[in-house]
Amino acid sequence: MGFTSESDNSNFESMSAKLSGEERRDLLNRVGATTSKEEENTLKKSTADRAYKNDGFTLMSSFSQEPLLVRILLWIKSILFDTDIENVYNSSMIRRTAAEIRREHPGLIDYKRKILTESFCDKIQELRSAQVFFRKYVVPLKKNAGNFYILLSSLVMSDFTEGIKKACDPFQYPADREPAPDTRSSLLSRLSKALDSIPPEKKSLMYGCARAAQWLRAFTVLPTDSLSNKFVTEDGVKHCGFVQARSDFSSFAQVLDIVPDISMEFLKALYLFSVRSTCDFTTASVELSDEEQNGFAKFYDRASASLSAVTCFVQEVPMASLAKVIFENFMYEPPVLGGGETWSVKFREKWKAMFDARWEQWTSCIKKDALRKKLAAYFELPEFPLFPVRPWENVWDGVVFAHPLTLGFLYFFMKRIFKKFMPYLRAVTLEGDFSVKDNNLEFTDTMSDMEKINFDTDSLINKLSSGGEYGSSLSGYSDLSTKTASSEKKVNAVIEEIENSAEYLIATFCKCCRSFESLLGGITGEKTSTCYGPLVNLSKIMGKDNAEFCDSITAYLRDVRYALDVIMDMELIEKSFVAE
Repeated sequence: MGFTSESDNSNFESMSAKLSGEERRDLLNRVGATTSKEEENTLKKSTADRAYKNDGFTLMSSFSQEPLLVRILLWIKSILFDTDIENVYNSSMIRRTAAEIRREHPGLIDYKRKILTESFCDKIQELRSAQVFFRKYVVPLKKNAGNFYILLSSLVMSDFTEGIKKACDPFQYPADREPAPDTRSSLLSRLSKALDSIPPEKKSLMYGCARAAQWLRAFTVLPTDSLSNKFVTEDGVKHCGFVQARSDFSSFAQVLDIVPDISMEFLKALYLFSVRSTCDFTTASVELSDEEQNGFAKFYDRASASLSAVTCFVQEVPMASLAKVIFENFMYEPPVLGGGETWSVKFREKWKAMFDARWEQWTSCIKKDALRKKLAAYFELPEFPLFPVRPWENVWDGVVFAHPLTLGFLYFFMKRIFKKFMPYLRAVTLEGDFSVKDNNLEFTDTMSDMEKINFDTDSLINKLSSGGEYGSSLSGYSDLSTKTASSEKKVNAVIEEIENSAEYLIATFCKCCRSFESLLGGITGEKTSTCYGPLVNLSKIMGKDNAEFCDSITAYLRDVRYALDVIMDMELIEKSFVAE
């Protein structure tokens, strides 16, 4: 049916202009009564089935579908009230919606008083326990969405995820040689192709879970307390005016109008994400341990009860219709809750980040293998030398220490190499006649610094022992049950102190090695300059043992150069695994 004609409008206006005030009021009352009756007759038709749900819906397109009598009466009312037909029709539809809410969901509102009732407040409060329960599980998702999607994919499409890992894992190549120039680009290409080939049904499952995650995040931050606090008590009954509720109501309508499906896989991923501290390329299985099985069973019971409470609320409270009434806008639609659409981007970004970390691990293994060969060739060491006391390895499941290789090597060099050559170096200090006089002072200072390094190394060992300053501070954190935000902060502070001590020792050691390299290069005549020259009496030091002395000084110069080479490689490796 179409709109009434312009001539009809003119007739209405002429008629109303000739009426007296009392006649006008009487006609208005009749119009109101008739309109209300017509509205009541239309209530059997749910607003969910109305044309306004379709694309292109406008208020006036809905008006055009009303019975002719209703349209005529509403036109009369608009003339008598001297207001736009859109406003009159909007008010009419709001009354219809309120009447439908009153009939289908009694007790939620008092439309005449424009208030939400205590019953509505009680239902809002029932959501709070569900919010509190899910909040601690949802908070990590915002910070680490990519990690969550990786874990989720291991549940939703485990075979496919394992296939991606195998296709682009650099560890499929040997680590005892340098990779070909195109190895990295080839693996990245495989990763991209694998991600592009995710089956549509798996993408749909992932998207559904991503929507559930976004919905749950939004649900846990709904301003439940804010809305509840706006209810006032009069005559022992709580209520809240529509106007007062508006600032919070939009978010409630957005989240609680439609609740997405929440799958078992999503809940399992949500639980596992809260109890597993890492998610990386080498995560081999998402099978739950016995402890995790028990924990998940308890979690699932609570989660199911909480989601049931939300479902009951959604069934009992028509949020979209309520929002129309509260905002006095029949055209109001809750804002669309988005966010799940970005899962694929974050999923890809995390895979790329995991590949980069895995690549660094592999190249680090190549470097370590090459370094291991150097240590064997330079110092006849079969493995990396270790610092004798390493309490950080016993903290929880092990914490990262930034300088394990360099500190271990420094200990080896001081206790084996420097100790072995110390008599010959002291002979230079006592007997040496330096052609460049400043070299004498530098040599003495360098020897003094090396001896202090030796002393400080022993001091650090004592501090790291079980009864020492650092060791005793870390000894109480071997059990994972002691791992809290507060204890992590304390442990990190101790580890930082140890690292600072190690950095100072290593930096001083390298400085001494560079000084020895210059001094001994001049002493032996291998590399002289205006700054570094030979010993005048090189051939006389230690008398009959002079040949042994000269060979030892040359050998120590060689070992100093080896040490600088080794430490440079070690520092590069340490930077890579600390970055992980």
